[in-house]
Amino acid sequence: MGLGPLYNRLSCIACHVKNGRGAAPDSENGVARTLVEAILWHGGEAQSSADAFRNLPELQRDALLAFLNSL
Repeated sequence: MGLGPLYNRLSCIACHVKNGRGAAPDSENGVARTLVEAILWHGGEAQSSADAFRNLPELQRDALLAFLNSL
């Protein structure tokens, strides 16, 4: 179990170590220029996270981006 549908350290082994800390998620292939692009361009297993982010109210989206940028 992780911290919710938008962040789950157990399903993101590439960027988070066992304690959940690690590098902030970014674009795996370097194409996305921003965190928003990196999040929204996810599909496949991460599609539900991209959809959840897209549907967040602006205030919550800004708070999440501020958190990700603080990592």
